[in-house]
Amino acid sequence: FAGAGSSDGASCAFTMPHALDTTKHLVSTTQDSVDPKKFTIVYDIGVKNTSGNKLILPNVQLSDNLALTFADGSPTVVAGAPSRQSGNCSPNAGFNGTSDFSLLTGTDSFSDGESCVLRLTATVTYDTTTTVPTGDQNNTVYATSVEGNSNGGYTFAGNNPVEPTGYIVAKDVSTDVANVTTFPPAPNGDTPKPTPVSFAPNLTVHKAVAFAVGGDKGVPNEVNPGDTLTYTVLYQNTGTGTATGFMATDIAPSNTTYVSGSLAVNSSVGQTSAKSTTYDGTTTKRELLASPVAFA
Repeated sequence: FAGAGSSDGASCAFTMPHALDTTKHLVSTTQDSVDPKKFTIVYDIGVKNTSGNKLILPNVQLSDNLALTFADGSPTVVAGAPSRQSGNCSPNAGFNGTSDFSLLTGTDSFSDGESCVLRLTATVTYDTTTTVPTGDQNNTVYATSVEGNSNGGYTFAGNNPVEPTGYIVAKDVSTDVANVTTFPPAPNGDTPKPTPVSFAPNLTVHKAVAFAVGGDKGVPNEVNPGDTLTYTVLYQNTGTGTATGFMATDIAPSNTTYVSGSLAVNSSVGQTSAKSTTYDGTTTKRELLASPVAFA
């Protein structure tokens, strides 16, 4: 807006702050049960006009380069058009994340406070299991509002995002959040943060001890010589990828003697090996399984 004085011809400009905020959340990462080189990733993406003052944002666009996100290991990336979860924005049917980076058609106007949530599903397939990266694969969405008839969004020169042409009314870089409908309380009041994806296994172990049935022979609830204890060891893979060559081991604690034949293995999904027949709780025979397994 420009206003002019009535007597001296001077003018002044008033800036109305436009603001656009975008968020992203990793819903799930799943390793294919048949092909361990293939992963399915599901994202949610939120975008909102947080300008205030009843300002309208024209031609809102979201840009997402999945080829850049999953460049490590040179996989094949396949993605279809995002689905709208809420709001009135228009998903781009041609989006594929590798040559067409526009999640929206780029013609939607967002009124003050208006928001939209998209869900994006992609499959990433590597040539071999050895080329599957072990580090985080970080993803970023770029949001823009541009004057004119439409907004093609960001393009990419190598690894560098290039802003769309034309006058940019508002822009933002995504923030990783637990809930994509949680936008900052103030316009652009958050800090951009990429959304990580990991294909690596993550092994954890927990150990607990209790008296065996009939094993508390001395002072009740107090460990005494001659008591029998049961140790339970829980191994878990809480990551996405399969831990190949997994072997569970455990050494009997000091001042205890392993009760021969008492070892039991309660198998779960992804663990099929039988128990070891040679385990005796010593450092030389500490393997709990008969052979290494692929631990999904």
